[in-house]
Amino acid sequence: KCAYITRTENYAKKADECAYSASGNMPKWPKANPRQDSAHYWKAADIYERDNGRLYREIEFALPRELNLDQQKALCHAFAERLATLDKGEKLPFTFAIHTDPDNHNPHCHLMISERVNDGIQRNASTWFKRASPKEPKKGGAAKSQELKGKQWLEPTRQLWAQMANEA
Repeated sequence: KCAYITRTENYAKKADECAYSASGNMPKWPKANPRQDSAHYWKAADIYERDNGRLYREIEFALPRELNLDQQKALCHAFAERLATLDKGEKLPFTFAIHTDPDNHNPHCHLMISERVNDGIQRNASTWFKRASPKEPKKGGAAKSQELKGKQWLEPTRQLWAQMANEA
């Protein structure tokens, strides 16, 4: 999915559709990747997350056409940071990409948020996606947040986007 939204790898033929992409709150191990890209994190999620486990939450939202690209970038960064910061201040890894068309008819953003909390503990990719160990956090994987579930998350997320888009 990361390759699709960032228009890389098999989707590079449509690279001109991706006006901008960014990531945040990534654990240290993806940065050890020689390519230094967030795609390494999402590929590791595909490989190491348990079978039938949810790898990420995705949100796709329209961007105000009245905003220029720099304003859209700022709005997307602010929205992604807000959604990826949990009630207790914990951070979730995320990647987003802004897609545009030549006539600016449909600017929109794809946002992927991992449910794994970046707790700052050094882990490699295979350990990061293991089950968490509440008693010994350093021996288990990064814990999954329960805050991104159901209507109790979706409805306030929609309201937050409406508020932030209207303010912008």
